[in-house]
Amino acid sequence: MKLTAWLTLAALFAVPSLVGQNDPLADAPALLLRDPGAALELAEEVLADTDDGSELAIRARLVIAEAQVWLSAPRLAVENLDRAIAEAQLLAARSWEAEARWIKGRALNHLQSYAASRQSIDHAEQIYLELGDDRGLAVVASLRSTRAARKGEFGLAIALAQEALDSGTLEPLHNASLNALSSLAYGHHRSGNLALAQKLYDRLIDRAWQAGDQRRLHFAFCNRAETRWLQGERRPALEDLERAVVGFESARSRLHADTTERARFLAEQVQVYDRAVRYLMDTDQPQAAFEYAERFHGRSFLEMLGTRELELADAPTAEATELGDAIGRLRLQLAQDGLSSAARQELEALEQRYRKLLEERARRNPRLHSLLEPPRSDLGTTQRALAPGEILISYWVSEKRSFAWLISREKLRAVHIPVSADTLGRSLEAYLAPLRDPARASDLALAGDEAAHLAHGRRLYDWLIAPLAPEIAAARRLLLVPDGILHYLPFGSLVRSCSPTEPADPADERAIHQTYRDCRFLGLDKPIAYSASAGIFAQLRERRRQPPRAALLAMAPDTPGADERVALERAGLAPLRFAQREVEAVEELIGGRAVTGRQASEQRLKAEISAFRYVHLATHGLVDDRHPMSSGVLLHESDGEDGLLQAREVLALELSADLVALSACRTGRGRLLRGEGIVGLSRAFLYAGAASVLASQWDVDDRTTPELMAAFYRHLAAGGDRASALQRARRELFEQQGTQRTVFREKVISYAHPRFWSSFILIGVP
Repeated sequence: MKLTAWLTLAALFAVPSLVGQNDPLADAPALLLRDPGAALELAEEVLADTDDGSELAIRARLVIAEAQVWLSAPRLAVENLDRAIAEAQLLAARSWEAEARWIKGRALNHLQSYAASRQSIDHAEQIYLELGDDRGLAVVASLRSTRAARKGEFGLAIALAQEALDSGTLEPLHNASLNALSSLAYGHHRSGNLALAQKLYDRLIDRAWQAGDQRRLHFAFCNRAETRWLQGERRPALEDLERAVVGFESARSRLHADTTERARFLAEQVQVYDRAVRYLMDTDQPQAAFEYAERFHGRSFLEMLGTRELELADAPTAEATELGDAIGRLRLQLAQDGLSSAARQELEALEQRYRKLLEERARRNPRLHSLLEPPRSDLGTTQRALAPGEILISYWVSEKRSFAWLISREKLRAVHIPVSADTLGRSLEAYLAPLRDPARASDLALAGDEAAHLAHGRRLYDWLIAPLAPEIAAARRLLLVPDGILHYLPFGSLVRSCSPTEPADPADERAIHQTYRDCRFLGLDKPIAYSASAGIFAQLRERRRQPPRAALLAMAPDTPGADERVALERAGLAPLRFAQREVEAVEELIGGRAVTGRQASEQRLKAEISAFRYVHLATHGLVDDRHPMSSGVLLHESDGEDGLLQAREVLALELSADLVALSACRTGRGRLLRGEGIVGLSRAFLYAGAASVLASQWDVDDRTTPELMAAFYRHLAAGGDRASALQRARRELFEQQGTQRTVFREKVISYAHPRFWSSFILIGVP
């Protein structure tokens, strides 16, 4: 980088008495653009050696906060900025206070706290007006231009960006100058001024390159690609997209955040992958399009698999262990008795401290910080991982249309799905609602509206499966890689066809939900397994594991006494009346060990789980979509364990299990991250060494679940694979019926409704 460029950047945080060889933060401005992680380390070292409340401490906090915004940790940035604002006010350092407030405005914008962001920026602008600081006002105008562009107010974005650039107070390579140039180019781009936008992107690429600003460099490549594509320059457009993808992946590998934050960063960059997939499909390059989709799907999962040995070798600190235990205790209290507002805030603060500890641990350990780059899963890798008769179907959901790739050992076939993401989402939600909610299913049955519900299931089948029907019909097993909202869909419940029949005697009343008995469903005809990506499937299938020494460990802690029943009822968790019977039936079918009541403790599970081929947990699941690693399953407390086995604790286990069956409610739920899928409890067991996980997507029926599980293990014991055993068990339950003791009182109810048999899905190796 040129010396003159560096000197202009240094002005951002320069204090005249400190600039020069004695300024420990002299390199910070350049580092923020080139390598935010390095800037963060530098500023933290300076802060550790500096008195709180000093001007240098304020500057260090500003650098730390700027880096945290770049590194997708805006919540941590806000904490540092609030401290910097308070210290600046004590020193009456108005310019530093203004600086902190506009950076805080950026951080709040990343958190989608738009009103608070606007208030913070307004406050910064007021201070700059009072100080007569034209340069500060230009910085604010630049930031406002970004907000306007994100809100789709492109005319305003252009005007504000031009105002900032025309002020003459911003150096060409200053952060705010680059920001304004980005907004100006994007505003003209979205306004249809493609030739002008392309020239502005050319200029932005040149300046970002000089400044070492990788984020804006790859933003410019991505958007210049679209202007080129729309003007007919297809090859240069694809070259720009490849540059952008390589840049984003390189930047992500340097992030100091945890796996969830890294996945969020990638999800923010989905547009570049989306454009590459669309452009390649439109130019009849389906293999390249699939491989771009694979570069996006499941990257954090693959990184975790690749670094598991290192993570286990670097044991967590006592503080991290204590924090995890404290979080677990509050999670249990929240479920059982509720929490006060103050206690909820304490829980959120503990979660943030725990995440910060993980980040600090990664920074201290270079092996953990420099996560191994997972191998790319190309078409050949995927095909070699498939067994004879298996086909893998990978999806990509785009704004106006979607795509699917069907891969067998011999061929690749791609299809265009001409349905917008919004249309797909509406139909998906309409179909899922009665599956998730028994009351909604009952309402449809009473109103005679079940045919309309089935029509949504048939529509989804026609969009997602029917175009690939010939290959699916000939396949022995399906492996599905969903994308985006499709992770919520139990594909097995999709409706192939319906042929309504009437009872032979009109006087005979049909069973409730008997309408579903007249239909054929995908999951009853084909064994199905799921994966977050083709690459994850290939690695799980090839992963070496120690052969387990014993057959089965089955646990059912829910045999409550009177006091425990009260606690469960407070938590909105009904006693599982059939859980003990369920694990005893599984033990009889498979052999091994069934543990019930107080013996089914968290401590015992942790001590024994590594020895078993099959692990079956019939209990309650507590799911936290916001903090997925706090999700867990309830066991009994003992020997210092609180009885909630959290996902974060599962990561520390070493499993050799072919299967972990989580026979509990919503164990397949978690946080949906675009490109990663559902991150939560089921994912943690796969990290820990399980080949596959059987998990539920909604609250399961406690009467039919033991029947489904018994049939599943019976077929498994007979020598079937896991996916086929689940398919056959589903079919058996589909053909049964029972009585409904709630809305319908003692009326006959058909278990053909997919809410009874399609909640459980198999994730991992079939």
